[in-house]
Order: sequence, then structure tokens, then C-alpha cells
Amino acid sequence: MRSIAYIHIPFLHSAAHVMLNPDLRGKSFAAVNKNTIIGVSPELSAAGVLPGATRRHAQQACPGAVFVDQEPDAYPRLAGKVWDICYEHTPLVEPIAIDGAFTDFTGCGDARAIADSIVVESRDKAGLEARIGLAGNRLMARVAVEADVGMGVSVGIGVGAGRAAGAGADAGPDASVAAGVAVGPHPEQVITVASGTEERLLSKLPVGSLWPLSPDTVDKLIKLGINTVGQLQAVPLPMLTSQLGEAGLAAHLLSRGIDRSPVRAAYPEETIECYMSFDFPVCEWPDLEQCLRVCTSEIAARLSASGSRAVSCIELELETAQRASAAGGIAPKGAGNSNGKRDSADNIDGRSSGPVLKRHYFRRPTDSLQQITRAVIHAAEGRVSGPVSAIRVLALGLVAPAAVQLSIFGPAAQPEPGQRELEHAIESIREKFGARSVTTANTLVRSRRDRMLAESLI
Repeated sequence: MRSIAYIHIPFLHSAAHVMLNPDLRGKSFAAVNKNTIIGVSPELSAAGVLPGATRRHAQQACPGAVFVDQEPDAYPRLAGKVWDICYEHTPLVEPIAIDGAFTDFTGCGDARAIADSIVVESRDKAGLEARIGLAGNRLMARVAVEADVGMGVSVGIGVGAGRAAGAGADAGPDASVAAGVAVGPHPEQVITVASGTEERLLSKLPVGSLWPLSPDTVDKLIKLGINTVGQLQAVPLPMLTSQLGEAGLAAHLLSRGIDRSPVRAAYPEETIECYMSFDFPVCEWPDLEQCLRVCTSEIAARLSASGSRAVSCIELELETAQRASAAGGIAPKGAGNSNGKRDSADNIDGRSSGPVLKRHYFRRPTDSLQQITRAVIHAAEGRVSGPVSAIRVLALGLVAPAAVQLSIFGPAAQPEPGQRELEHAIESIREKFGARSVTTANTLVRSRRDRMLAESLI
């Protein structure tokens, strides 16, 4: 079950200017970049003036409008207050614009409770009101929010098994509720989308609302006479793929509210990633495990090099070959988990199609190579349905390592004797000779065995 959120701040620019100049409060004004309006106050928005309009248009619609020069440094500072609030709930915060960001609350608790908290904290800490919609993926969370952006902050949250929905830009609140959207005590703040209403909610929207589609694909659909999502839903998939190729399949899935794209942590900007691709897909678990250990070693080494940073969450993505043979899958090394207990985990499993995406949340931030490797290996075991073509390991939620806290029931679990010293020694060697200069003994044994086997076949 995924819980995706989209946070939109439609009046970010005007809020920033009011903070800089309180005399603007309650007035119809616009922030401009040369002759183009980049932000409007709620009062000017009520007059029908929207960002992107010209100064002349605003003057015609509202003769008393006030124009102020843009403050490019003030906008991200104010938006950052909202992103900070989100980051307190999840390390997966992905700003996609100066006034919009995706977050992933999967495994973080009750999404509705988190949404309520964001509403309150945005008001108290940033002076902004929040509007929240509940769905299950990036597309639908954003669609739900952009149905009506007449608030200071709007948050679209998705809850579901990879699918969710929302009302579109042309659908009013009544249409949303009728289509399966439930609203909270304050309709302008909290929206919950009922599962199973995706196609119906999308059907009346223009195809341009499916924002993951490229503008070229949207133009091609319009040239084919497909102007609404409902018309797109009625087109058979073979016809779409014959006209648009792979983009046709993407359009088919998006028209039904299916969006499997993950939220990529981009706030704070500091993340650590290790990516490894293969010319020939990895088909055996020992080989995959070796590659995973190399990735976690690089992650640990870069954590150490970054200035004693610790990781709160590890994300693992395994890209599998398009089609695996019946005997091409990777078998786990054991039926059970022999790596010990994990701290906590919330898994997004792409077993059926697409990449395998897993996340592990640590109870306490850690910089331990042993703990990071254990989490990654456990995340991969038994969850790969075919040969692996690429690996991505991402360290999220980087913080300063917290001091060991003693439990009221006894001392907290300590690392194995000598483990910390061993890791520091390995880090020193890798710093001098390279990240891949040290590996596990069993990996070396296997490498020698494979090399000898190869030589015997020459």
C-alpha cells in the first residue's frame, strides 16, 4: 500500500511578499518578472488573473491591481518551511517546482493523521493554509490537488495499492464528491479519494492532465482526435501502441490512474546513491549478493567521507529484464531470513512487473556497514522474479549520528565486538586504494572459482 502526497503552494509568491511588506495584505497585487505575472494574491486570483498572464491583462481585469518585482530568494526560503515540515514525517520529499513537491508517507503511519498535522504545522510555522487530497500515486495525488488550488497551500496525498484518483481541473467540489471523493471536516483542506474511482474521476479531464506524458505525446493524441481522458480510455491498447509505440502503453496506464513511478528524495538535496548496471543480466543470487555488498560498501564509505553522517532510510531498486525465462529467476539463498532481525520496514514490491522497489526504515539512523548491508540483502532476498539488469541503492534521510540511547529495560543493543574497529579499518583501506579494494572472503572465493572454471573452458 502506497501513501503518496503532493504539496502545492499556489499563493507562495504573494505570501512571501506579504511577509516582506505587510501593507500588501488584503490587496490585489501580482509579482512580476518583466511583463509576465509569476504569482498573484488571492484577491487578484478571484478577479480571474492567474500566473502566466501579462501585466496588461491583469490591469484590464483589475484596474486597481498593484505590481511588485519578483523576489527570487524569498520564495524557496518560504517553501522550504513547508518541505521541512514534510521532512519531519518522511525522508522522501521531492520538490518538482518552486511551489510543489511530492512526498511518500508509506510506512510512516496514518496518512490522514500526517495530513492533518501538515495542515496545522503549515499554518503555525509557515503562515500558510493547507489543502490535502488522499490518493495512491504521484499522478493522482497531483490531479486531486490541481482540481481547485484556491488555498494558500494544497497537499495531495495518495493512499492505495499503486492507484488513486482525484478531481480534475474542470471538475468542481460537487463533482469530486459525487465521483467518490470524500472530504474532511474542512472541505478546502482535506480530501480523501475512494479506491476504485480512478477511471471515472479522470474521464472528463483533458489528456494534458496526464502530466507524466510528454507534450509531444499529448499533441499526437489531440491530432488523433483524442482530447479527453475518457476518449483515451476507450481506445484499445493495440491501436495506441501502433500509433505511439511505448508512449501508447504509458498513456493507456495513466488514463486508468496507474502510475508506478516512485518518489525520489531530493530534499534536502544531500542524498547518497550507488548505481550499477550490467551488460549481461545477473541471474544467480550469489552474484547479485556480491554486487549488493559492493554498493553498500560504497554507500558506507561515502557516509564516512561526508563527515560522519548517518542514514535513516535505505531504498533499493532492482531493474529486471523485460521477460525472464522459466528458469531465469533468481532464487534466494535460504527460505528464511538468516541475517537477523531488521529494525523496521515498509516494502513496495514490484514483483509482478517493472522494477522491484524496497525501502527499509531504521529505528535509529546508522552509519554501520553491517546494518546497511543487512537491510539491503534482506530487502532483495526472495523478491526478484527475473534476471537483474541494474541496481540502485539510495541512502535517504542523512543526519548526524545520534548518541546511543539506553533503554529503560536495559542497555541498548551494541555492535558485535570489534565490528566498529573493523569497519573503520576497511574504510581507511578503501579511502586509500578505492571503494572496491576490499570485499568479503566468500566473494573472493567465488570469484577465484569462477575464474578457474573459465580458464578450464578455454
